[in-house]
Amino acid sequence: MKQTVSGGASASSQSARPGRFARLRRAVATFMGLALSGAAAVAAQPAAVPQHWVSYAQLLGNQFQAWLGDDANPAVVRVHELMGGPKDAGDAVAAAAQPVVAKVWVDATGRVERVEFPTLIDTRVRDALTEVLANRSLAEAPPADMRQPLVLQLKLEPAAGGV
Repeated sequence: MKQTVSGGASASSQSARPGRFARLRRAVATFMGLALSGAAAVAAQPAAVPQHWVSYAQLLGNQFQAWLGDDANPAVVRVHELMGGPKDAGDAVAAAAQPVVAKVWVDATGRVERVEFPTLIDTRVRDALTEVLANRSLAEAPPADMRQPLVLQLKLEPAAGGV
């Protein structure tokens, strides 16, 4: 499943970079693999999901992976701390260990207009993820005929040992 995400140069360079966010990057790769594996299965049926939609979802996944791998971003650091924080942060860790549905809206210029995490209970993790992913521009605008929101599944794993 991870092969569909790591096919791009930017995604593979992010995945290969060692650092304290390696587990988060792997989790994002898993997230995109899960999201795209479902789309690929549907795409095998004639005309169910247009290939250009699948390609755009891959672009979105690669960009999300890069953004979530940016350890210079304070919001990414916050997500990492919440995911691997001390045991008294158990609510954040328990909530984040479950698959998270991400609904993503991208405007006509390619800017991530809005993200929602309807299955994520912990508002601290949700707010930090929203800060990382929303109001940022993608390399391309979405296909004009693409339905929105894009619904993706994210599986975040707590980092071992915290920061």
